[in-house]
Amino acid sequence: MNEFKIEKRSLISKAYGYTGRTRRKTEHFLTKWTDENLKQELEISHPAASDALVSLTKNFRAVYRKYLNNLEYSVEMMSGNSGLGDDKFNVLYIGDDCSTSYFRQTFFPDSNPANNRCERVGASTINDIVNQYKLWADLIIFERNITDKWTPPSGNWLRTPRWVNMVYKIDREKFCDKEIWAQDYKKNNRSNYSKVKRAGFVPYYSNKVEDFKLFYNRMYIPMVKNRFQSCAETASLEYVLSRNTCGTILFSCNPSGEKLAGILILPCKGTIYGWINGILDGDENLCKMGILSSLYIFSMEYAYDHGFSIVNMGGVRPIENDGVYIHKKRWGFSPMIDPWLTTDWLFWVPNKSKTAMDWLRDHCFLSQFVTYKGKEFDSIYSTEK
Repeated sequence: MNEFKIEKRSLISKAYGYTGRTRRKTEHFLTKWTDENLKQELEISHPAASDALVSLTKNFRAVYRKYLNNLEYSVEMMSGNSGLGDDKFNVLYIGDDCSTSYFRQTFFPDSNPANNRCERVGASTINDIVNQYKLWADLIIFERNITDKWTPPSGNWLRTPRWVNMVYKIDREKFCDKEIWAQDYKKNNRSNYSKVKRAGFVPYYSNKVEDFKLFYNRMYIPMVKNRFQSCAETASLEYVLSRNTCGTILFSCNPSGEKLAGILILPCKGTIYGWINGILDGDENLCKMGILSSLYIFSMEYAYDHGFSIVNMGGVRPIENDGVYIHKKRWGFSPMIDPWLTTDWLFWVPNKSKTAMDWLRDHCFLSQFVTYKGKEFDSIYSTEK
């Protein structure tokens, strides 16, 4: 595999090096700083302008993130046997660090691809990299800012959000009685309800610090590591503990009261957010008993009982055969654009690679969010699913 010969490093990367912070930690530091200052301002001098200040802070964060993403990127070359054909599959990825592990495992599930990674480079060098390797690459993936309207000059390309939120809306005019609503909701999830009923799971709500620590250390961290392994990204314990003033841990317990699973739910006006969840010690046998289904049921009932109209159970990759998307869709949740997401994915097949097109065909993205160019995509996306 050819070696990168680009040594130019962006000024922002140098700044991170001087401060000892990664880009992600810098963004987290800024978010924490703006939150603390916003809270102080609201409590001391601006109680009547809270909505305006919250909106201003959110916009500031979004602009900051867009600024960083437009300044620099990580670049990685991957080459190996994808299992879709006999030839090697060559991928050039340009974007954020957090997606590279996902793509390596997705493209090369049965092998370890040869990797060649370049440190974060300035945006001004991206065109040089693409021109240098576009003949080598079967597939080029850009993680680009959503405001960037650039499209490839040739070949087939497809653009899609990296992430969408899954939401459920409670029609309170139609279902003014909880029992009527529950019957309607249960009819599409009879098997899941039956599992939960047989197991005898019961809900328990808590704002205690010790319960937040139990949830984090014994449920959230083990499940994420068991399921995502090297792709795992987790929130810090300090950040989770900071949510105990505004959020609630909803536990699913066995009949004797033992906490077996939990979900951190955060209220915001008329919506509750199922932010993160976990299973005791990451035990997948509990999943077979319906423990995650019980968290969905108890979250929905909590939302109805406390007057919320929307339940947001977090994000999924917008791929039709993605397991998490299918699971949440079966529960009646619908996809919507995540307003906090500042980047999307652009897949470019510059040389009509059959392997690349086969992969994109096997990983069909949700058509309502896709834009594309190329006759090969017409058979996939021209008709609404």
